[in-house]
Amino acid sequence: MNLYITPVAKKSQISFLLDLDNYLSSRKQSKTSQLIKRLHQFIAKRNPGFNFQVQQGNDNQIELYAENSLIGYYPGK
Repeated sequence: MNLYITPVAKKSQISFLLDLDNYLSSRKQSKTSQLIKRLHQFIAKRNPGFNFQVQQGNDNQIELYAENSLIGYYPGK
């Protein structure tokens, strides 16, 4: 999986996204539904300290939002 981080992401958000990406990479899940489930588990466990949301976008893209701003995404297939 390739995580893309947008320019609006703050330093603390970037470190959280990198930890999240490492967690997901070690699980080797490729289905969008499984990845979203893993994302929610990670968020519940780590509680990032900011409003973090995960949504499924077009073409199975997974979008990561903080305070209603897109801070990262996994492109669809």
